[in-house]
Amino acid sequence: MGSDRVRITDTKYMATLLDRLEEQERMAWTKRRLGRIKAERNRYRQLAIDGLMEPGPDMQDLYFHPVFRLGQKFRTN
Repeated sequence: MGSDRVRITDTKYMATLLDRLEEQERMAWTKRRLGRIKAERNRYRQLAIDGLMEPGPDMQDLYFHPVFRLGQKFRTN
């Protein structure tokens, strides 16, 4: 890798290049995956705050959220 020439027949160079490309692809995939998980969690939480669904057991903190408590008061009346 210490040269500005690309030698396709250089097996060490190509192996290093392949490793780097695979690592970049893996990092990009992980970033997209975590972003989708976070977006889905936020969507789920917003549905619970809007009163369209009951919050799951992993969202105990929403019971103390002022908007959720206000929504609960209106739904029970």
